[in-house]
Amino acid sequence: MDKTRSAWATAVLNGADPVRITEAAVAYAYEVRDEDFRFIKHSANWLRDRRYEDKFAAGPNGKPNLRSVGGKKHQPYSPPTDHSVYENGFHSHARPQASGE
Repeated sequence: MDKTRSAWATAVLNGADPVRITEAAVAYAYEVRDEDFRFIKHSANWLRDRRYEDKFAAGPNGKPNLRSVGGKKHQPYSPPTDHSVYENGFHSHARPQASGE
């Protein structure tokens, strides 16, 4: 257990979010619940290998484990009100061809 505690402290000191680690550990445990014990990654190795950054399957409620986007700079996408930006399709910003091509 000392190796796990040390790996936890190292991960958190390196900037990992403890809540995210805990959520990922629960998701990993749920994902490997039916596997043979010898194929389940040891907790210290799981932390050292930054497995908490992996994407895990949906949780027990059948929904993916999504997190909201925070911060003051985030703005949801809204389509342009001026539809003239679509007139030239994908070529509106294309590189002009040199003469002779």
